[in-house]
Amino acid sequence: MGLSPGGPSARWGSAGGIDIRTMPIQDPVVPGPNNTFYLAGGFDGTTPSSLSDIWRLNMSGTLSSNLPNNSSGSWDRLTIGNLPSKVDQAGTVISHQIIVAGGCNTTLSNVDCPQQDSYVIDTQRLSEISPPACIAPRLSPSLVPNVNTFSPSFSSQVFLLLGTFNTSIWQDDGALEKGEVVCVEMLDR
Repeated sequence: MGLSPGGPSARWGSAGGIDIRTMPIQDPVVPGPNNTFYLAGGFDGTTPSSLSDIWRLNMSGTLSSNLPNNSSGSWDRLTIGNLPSKVDQAGTVISHQIIVAGGCNTTLSNVDCPQQDSYVIDTQRLSEISPPACIAPRLSPSLVPNVNTFSPSFSSQVFLLLGTFNTSIWQDDGALEKGEVVCVEMLDR
């Protein structure tokens, strides 16, 4: 596999990924599907990266052990808005949008630092929105898209699972301990 030089610094705790429901684009040069992965924010061991520091990995070709030279990848950097740095946030990708919720704006993560904010970062429009806060600020939750196809409105929903929050400030009547799942309308339409 060939990967062009350049790309993000080594980091962990980033938001991003790929939406496997998004149809691949056929590359006219390299046969096989073209898949796009996104990476936003994260922590390099020294300082947290801004959510505005967005990297896109474009992969094309067929990745297979018997075709080791039949795929290629390239990184490009997108800068969108002026978003805060985040650590221990939840994140997922829906189509070309990176959805981020919660997390801390400091590297000293504990239940007192989570922020009650969320962002929808649109990598095609090069824009972002911050939907109104509606859930307790969480540390290290998980965020997944609603893949139920029964209604078109489900495609604009994400599920927030688990995470921890400051129980001296926020009350959930034990819902988190019972496996609470929060359904949140997040997408920029």
